[in-house]
Amino acid sequence: MRDIFLNNELWGLTMLGAFQRAYCYKPTTKTLEKRKSEFKSALRLHIDTKILPEYKSEVLESKHIENIVEVLEFSKKYADIFSRGSLNFGISQKLLNLYLKYQWVVGNIERPPHFPVDRIIQERLNIKDIQPWTQFDLTDGKYYYVIAYAKQVLKDKKIPKIELPEAAFESLADLELHLFNRR
Repeated sequence: MRDIFLNNELWGLTMLGAFQRAYCYKPTTKTLEKRKSEFKSALRLHIDTKILPEYKSEVLESKHIENIVEVLEFSKKYADIFSRGSLNFGISQKLLNLYLKYQWVVGNIERPPHFPVDRIIQERLNIKDIQPWTQFDLTDGKYYYVIAYAKQVLKDKKIPKIELPEAAFESLADLELHLFNRR
């Protein structure tokens, strides 16, 4: 019962984090509210049964990107609720990466290869040209730029004007967790 409660809370936090500034839905009607609810339930089931089990062991970066795209593609089944016919890559990455982060922190999966890319992490990494994550596209390179920048930070083991423990530089996920906790 506690596991069910915890996973429900993690999913709720994920949905809030992924959609609070996304503005991806069409204007709300009763019919659309019902469809949005159906989408959220179906998406959770899809992620929990098809995607999440892969992360019980280490997932390669290329497979992780495929999984983000899978979330985007899944959303197309509910094109009628989205202003652009589906989630975009930016919202899809935030949703999946955030859910994976929560699942990793509570010990349900192995460390994910990436972290949720948003404005906060870009600021914490001292990225000069911050890009709106809600507008990332698979092909525009903005998501990859943030990930590459963070990989360079890991390699250099430093961020200007920020002191972090050695453990922060073990992985991208660890780095983000340490930076996020500095709020």
